[in-house]
Amino acid sequence: MKKLILLLTAVTLTFTSCSSDDDNPPIQEVEEDAFVGVWSLSKALLNDNELPIDDCDVQSNFTIKSNGTFVESSYTTTAAGTCESDFADAGTWENLGNNTYKLKYDADEDGDTYQEDVAVNTESFSIFYDDPYIYVFTKN
Repeated sequence: MKKLILLLTAVTLTFTSCSSDDDNPPIQEVEEDAFVGVWSLSKALLNDNELPIDDCDVQSNFTIKSNGTFVESSYTTTAAGTCESDFADAGTWENLGNNTYKLKYDADEDGDTYQEDVAVNTESFSIFYDDPYIYVFTKN
């Protein structure tokens, strides 16, 4: 009788201690940074005065990727009145906290690098390229 009870106890413990739940830990969802997305030029300022921007200018944008990289694409109107790509720069970005981000551009043809700090809210961010110019980008 003792052997039967011992055998039943061993079998019961074997089946209850092995659970398939232990094999698959719960998947934790990572919240995507609010900065990730496509941001288009919506306003240009000089000494706090708004500058006119045309349909070509508003095609200028930042594509902020979740892998910590970005691409800035700029468009301009030619003398013939057509819209063409002015330049495209790439780099990396870092969340500094408090809705502040650092954009670090890849080296240019001269080997120079530069960076910009930007303040982001849920709808827009501003870049101060060459004081007194300010460019505002709005999330698409």
